[in-house]
Amino acid sequence: KSQREQARLSEQSTDLQLLTDVATAFYAAYALQDQLSVLMETRKLNQDQVDQLDHWVNIGRSRPSEVLSAQTQLASLDAQIEDTKRLIAEGRHVLLFLTGVPADVPLIDTEHTPSALTVDEALTRAGKRPDVLSTVEALHQAELGIRYARGAHLPTLAATGRYYTERIGFLSDVRWDATFLLDVPLYEGGSTQAVVRESRSQEIIAQLTLGRLKRDVDRQVRTAFDDLTLAVSEVQAYDKAVQLAMKNYGTQQKEYRLGIINNLELLQLLTNMQNIRGQWLVSRANARLDDIHLKVAMGEGL
Repeated sequence: KSQREQARLSEQSTDLQLLTDVATAFYAAYALQDQLSVLMETRKLNQDQVDQLDHWVNIGRSRPSEVLSAQTQLASLDAQIEDTKRLIAEGRHVLLFLTGVPADVPLIDTEHTPSALTVDEALTRAGKRPDVLSTVEALHQAELGIRYARGAHLPTLAATGRYYTERIGFLSDVRWDATFLLDVPLYEGGSTQAVVRESRSQEIIAQLTLGRLKRDVDRQVRTAFDDLTLAVSEVQAYDKAVQLAMKNYGTQQKEYRLGIINNLELLQLLTNMQNIRGQWLVSRANARLDDIHLKVAMGEGL
């Protein structure tokens, strides 16, 4: 019965590990998918800038070198886009392997609220993790093994009964008989005690394994909790940074049209704004993944 329960708990642990693998693969591909969208949008803005500079060169308002700078930036973006597509393809192949979801299916993540827990609550709930309970069952089995080994010191009484449909000879009228066998292990104490000591060693190993696992669970929960807390703070900081960067870019565009700043400065501002947006999207995916890691560390699923 204990072994059956241990097998069930081990299956749950495997499910949680699969959840971790799938979530990691999903958010890696999902973040790259968002980054590709940002790069494509950046490329469109750069292309508009190149078209505008071409016109300004024709009317003598801009220098040809400014067009070349913008075209260089555009070519660099094309290379980044192709590299991102390659990384997305690799990530989707991993996700296909784990889930069977085709690579052409868009990845969508629903809005979520991070787990509102204290670290003490998370540690308490982690005490019911399947792998912890499975190790507890292993310790219980080791304890039972000691009792079983000690039982070899006790005498054994066996009873065998037989019923006959037909017998020949002077026992032809006797339809049944019974045999009782008493086995007293008088000269087997040494070997039995050795088995008891071995079973006791297995119990000590199980105790140490359980203690180590509990310390490791404590570490995992605390690490996942801290990662999630910092990830949420990072997302909030990037929210503010993205808003300011977009507002700054809009203001600088007006100054560019007025000739206050040049094309290179505007391109640098555009690059910085889109880099911040890309980091913001990555931080959101990481926060969601850290939330799942915390749930897995507590032995829970989605």
